[in-house]
Amino acid sequence: MERRKRQCEDSYYEFLKDAFAETHPGKVFVDNWHIRFLCDLLQGEVERVGRGEKKIHDIIINIPPRSLKSFTATVAIGPWAWIKWSHLKFISSSHSADLSIEHNVITRNIIATDWYRDNWGSKVNVLSGEDTKGDFKFAEGGGKRATSVKGGISGSGGDIIAADDLLNPRKSASDVERKEAINHFDKTLSTRLDHPETGLFIIIEHRLHDEDLTGHLLKKDSSRYIHICIPAEMSEDIKPVYLREFYENGLFFPSRFPIKYLNRQQVTLGTSGYQGQYNQTPAAAGGNMILNKWFGRFNLSDLPKFIPWNFVIDGAYTEKKTNSASVLLCYTMHHYDLYIKDIASIWMAQPDFLRFIKEFAYRNGYNRRSRIYIEPKANGISTAQTLRRYTKLNIILDKPPTVDKISRVNATLPFMEARRVYLLEGASWIESFLYETGMFPNIKQNGQVDCLCMAADKVSNPKTSVKFKYYDLSQSYS
Repeated sequence: MERRKRQCEDSYYEFLKDAFAETHPGKVFVDNWHIRFLCDLLQGEVERVGRGEKKIHDIIINIPPRSLKSFTATVAIGPWAWIKWSHLKFISSSHSADLSIEHNVITRNIIATDWYRDNWGSKVNVLSGEDTKGDFKFAEGGGKRATSVKGGISGSGGDIIAADDLLNPRKSASDVERKEAINHFDKTLSTRLDHPETGLFIIIEHRLHDEDLTGHLLKKDSSRYIHICIPAEMSEDIKPVYLREFYENGLFFPSRFPIKYLNRQQVTLGTSGYQGQYNQTPAAAGGNMILNKWFGRFNLSDLPKFIPWNFVIDGAYTEKKTNSASVLLCYTMHHYDLYIKDIASIWMAQPDFLRFIKEFAYRNGYNRRSRIYIEPKANGISTAQTLRRYTKLNIILDKPPTVDKISRVNATLPFMEARRVYLLEGASWIESFLYETGMFPNIKQNGQVDCLCMAADKVSNPKTSVKFKYYDLSQSYS
């Protein structure tokens, strides 16, 4: 008994296994290499905080569900830390108060077990007046408090703060939910370390969107974090790279997540949901809803010489790159297939944008048979009116969208899946286009997807498609 006690004190990994057995009677602890890896990483950081040494990094952990991530990084780490440093204060937060309190209750249950009291009961003395499901404190100064994205935490501080699934997977497509999660971390949790130079943030979540908390933090300053990314299947996203050597037959946890189980989960969650929750990437390999392999390639010599080129514009009319870009797409139709010649994503104030539209059109072969469709949102109506007044461009105010973006994509998916969209061979914009379409709907910047749907609708829908006639238009038009 004494030997096992010392093992648990010296190793968080050994402590975790016994704590699991105490709080999950009748359940088998299914071990895997990642548990030891995360335990050792967290132990090193907790020991550093306990000694009061300055930190170099905070931690981001992206790992599949049901991998013991919350028990390891949020629930059991406090009880182990309090064995040596009972003054340490922990804060944990999740997307809902119920989930945060559930984690807090399990933490409280660990230190209430006979196993913990018999071995380390003298280390932590819970104050009778400071003992609730969501908040308990010790006479020695430590303790743990639970909060949530919609909850408050004013007046409280901590030494180690865990942000555990601040974004609900079922609501990851919502801009509002993502912004709430990010604001909760940026404006609330980030200010709650008692000692910012030594305190630790642990962010634990699945990769649900390009603009989720992980994406947000890594874009701001990736050097600040130790980024641990452990997909269910072998991929280029594994971080650190050396963890690849622990995968067996391409799987990170084959005893718990065999390939048959993963295949079922992909059917249940859909490609996008599966890639985010299990493979820790907002985009599936080859695309989520829109697959890269659907797009063919063409050369200009494949088309009739004087084929008319048309244009669709999804305008944002801003020069701030924190906002969405304005997107212009040049396309034509041949045998009722869609051919995309050029795409430009730009950030410009409206006066410069108006000039750019004219330049983009003429450099891509605009002529008297061409049409320029502008989506009537933001300043689209005024843009169309200005261009009609001061240019000879054939401006058409497009029909306003009546459904959401995902519904618009779904409406044109059969056309795209039939491989009736072709991209200009060797064009510089192809990589950006495939990235954005492949990431959709898990990406904030999606103007190229909007333009693709506008053009595809005009080619595939008999009511909106343009019936082209081929004339000798070799002469120029102003």
